Amino acid sequence: MIRDVDLLSYYPKFLQLYREFYEISNAENKELQHLFDATEKIKNNQFITSSDIDGIKKFESLLKIYPSSDDTLKSRISRVMARWNDIVPYTYKALAKKLFALSDSDDFELHPDFNNYALEIITRLDLPGQVDELQNLISYIMPANLVVTSSNEIHCEADATFKMSSWIASSVDVNITDNFDEDYQIDGDNNMSVGVVFTEINGIA
Repeated sequence: MIRDVDLLSYYPKFLQLYREFYEISNAENKELQHLFDATEKIKNNQFITSSDIDGIKKFESLLKIYPSSDDTLKSRISRVMARWNDIVPYTYKALAKKLFALSDSDDFELHPDFNNYALEIITRLDLPGQVDELQNLISYIMPANLVVTSSNEIHCEADATFKMSSWIASSVDVNITDNFDEDYQIDGDNNMSVGVVFTEINGIA
């Protein structure tokens, strides 16, 4: 949304007090808001990184990209960016730029060993379709005499606290008397997470 339309604020103060002008401006606000939102969408869809679903379809059509059902808008933008920035000739720097466009960051590693015709690529792509696009990139940009080892690392971190406590407390008071007419009270504090407490008073008279 480019802006919130409020036509009533453009009227003189004394006219804003009339209900007729309030209702007129309120009805027109909705139509103008649709107009402003539509112009903002058109502007955003001129650029790959700010495109919505409708906008990215146009770029995919130009590049003959067919997204899968698992693709998100972010992953589709990432794939389009990787192919849109096609730089010829394909140099080492061009490869680095393409990987940057694909991952939208510099979170990747290139380990060249050109004396032995080898190159190791380590990426950390976590969006659907990005790994497939990386393989497509390698297939057409790499020389045929170069051995490429590609691996994608996804690091997951889990942090949790598990506490468990269980116990049983038992209190027994046994009295043997011929005149059992006293009242007994057991006092104490029980602090527990999971527990069972048994209290029993036996009297024989």
